[in-house]
Amino acid sequence: MKCELADLLEMLDLRPGHRLLEINPQDAAGVVEFGRFVDPSGAVVSLPAGKLGSAPAVRYDRLVAWSAPSSLPGEWVAHVAPGGLAVVPVLLAPLAMAEAVARIRLDPDGRPEVTDLSTTPLFTRAAPGEPPERFVDGAVLRPDGRWWWISAEWLHGRDHGVAVDLLDLLLHRPRRRPSPIGAGRDTAHLVGYLLARRPDGMLTAGLGDLPAGIGCALPGSLAVLAGDSLVSGGTPEALDGLLDWITEWRSAGRPALTDLWPRLTPRRDTWELEFGMPELPTQVPSPFA
Repeated sequence: MKCELADLLEMLDLRPGHRLLEINPQDAAGVVEFGRFVDPSGAVVSLPAGKLGSAPAVRYDRLVAWSAPSSLPGEWVAHVAPGGLAVVPVLLAPLAMAEAVARIRLDPDGRPEVTDLSTTPLFTRAAPGEPPERFVDGAVLRPDGRWWWISAEWLHGRDHGVAVDLLDLLLHRPRRRPSPIGAGRDTAHLVGYLLARRPDGMLTAGLGDLPAGIGCALPGSLAVLAGDSLVSGGTPEALDGLLDWITEWRSAGRPALTDLWPRLTPRRDTWELEFGMPELPTQVPSPFA
């Protein structure tokens, strides 16, 4: 989960006496920090996801997890007491860095409700040095020691060279202009909207020292919005598609993830995160049309 510990602590709202369950702990530092807030009468229990079981003997006031499954496991929810909180990463799309951090409260009947949802801050801050571990389709290490990578659903399972050829359009023949929406909060809101909507051709990308980017990838065409820059290469179709998505988002009122009515729907042993899309004044065509 790409989240600052201070932000995580604020979302958890830990109090003395709380029992906290930490799933898939990353290191001991978090346990120590959590312990400071729940002591002296509380407790922090750290377990790998495979050790949870489906019938907990104890329910917890708070739950935090560090890995993003494709849907929220029912056994995680079962370990939280009614009225309790869970702060967990959720996967919005099968793309690199396509995660959000969800704050979930259980109602008196034990049903989970999303109360806050935000995309990873890496879309508005400098990206990490190495490519993400999951969903990257092509990556190139530049002579300056910085990585460039892309991730798109239609590239999954294809030869690595197909994605590298697309990257080459940006590495050697880029067209760069200022972002049409600037950087900061608006970028985060657009990223969240697109990850929830999942239009055809959407990609995520890392372009050296820029923040992680979102954009459109088509055969022979690529466009990425990263920080305060819009970078494109190849034929203009991908750039046209990305600009159409930005127009659509503006027409919808520039919604953030939390404006899209996020809800958790039961699906057998899991809870699926779903969104409601706003009505649009006009129908924006798909770049694949």
